[in-house]
Amino acid sequence: MTSHWESVPSRVGRVTLGALALVAFLSVSTAHAQRSTELTPFAGWMWGGTLDYVDGSIHVNAAPNYGGMLSVEVRPSEFIDLSYWYQGADVIARPRGFPEFKFMKLGTHYIQAGGTKYLMPIGSNKVVPFATGGIGMTIFSPSNPPAGVNVSGQTVFSLAVGGGLRFEVNEKVAVRAQARLLLPTQLWGASAWFGTGGGGVSVSGTSIAQGDATLGVVIKLGS
Repeated sequence: MTSHWESVPSRVGRVTLGALALVAFLSVSTAHAQRSTELTPFAGWMWGGTLDYVDGSIHVNAAPNYGGMLSVEVRPSEFIDLSYWYQGADVIARPRGFPEFKFMKLGTHYIQAGGTKYLMPIGSNKVVPFATGGIGMTIFSPSNPPAGVNVSGQTVFSLAVGGGLRFEVNEKVAVRAQARLLLPTQLWGASAWFGTGGGGVSVSGTSIAQGDATLGVVIKLGS
C-alpha cells in the first residue's frame, strides 16, 4: 500500500507568512496609538476531518489542540487577531472491503489573521457574545508512516469562522469560550492518491472540514 501527498509550492507559504507578519506589525502599531491589547492562550478539542476517495477514506482522529492569540482593539469592541494553534492526531486508513488501520501521525498547524466582533460593548455585561473569523495557512506535517510509504507535508490556505462567549473576571482577566468551523482549502489542486496493488485515485481541489471548541484565558496587557 502506498500513499503520496504532493506539497503546495513553497511560495504559497512565504506569501501567506508575509501577509500575516504585516498584519501583526500594523496591529502592534495600532495598539500603541489606540485602545487595548490582549493575549489569549487557549486549549480545547479539534475534530480532524475525513478525505474520501473512490475505494475508501482517510480519517484524522479528533484530539486535543492548543495555541495562542494576540488581539488588538481597532474600534470599540472590535479586534484584529493573530493566532496560532496545533493538533497532533492519528490518521486512520479505511479502505473499502478491508479493516481500518492506523496509517500515520499528523501534526496540523494553523496560522491565521482575522478579527473578533463583540455583539455588545465589553464591560457592559459579565457575559458578552462574539463572532470571529480568520484566513491564513494550515501546515500538515505527517510522520511515522508505514515502512516503504513516502509521504510529504502540505501547506494550504484556510478559513475559520465561529463564535462564543466572553466572561469578564476582573479588569485584567477574562475567559473566552468559542467554537469554530475550520476549512483548510487546496486552491491549486493537490494530487493525492491512496490504494492497493498499484491502484489509486487522484484528488484535487478538495477541502477537509474540521472544527474545534476551545477555552482561553484573556490577559489584558498594558495599563
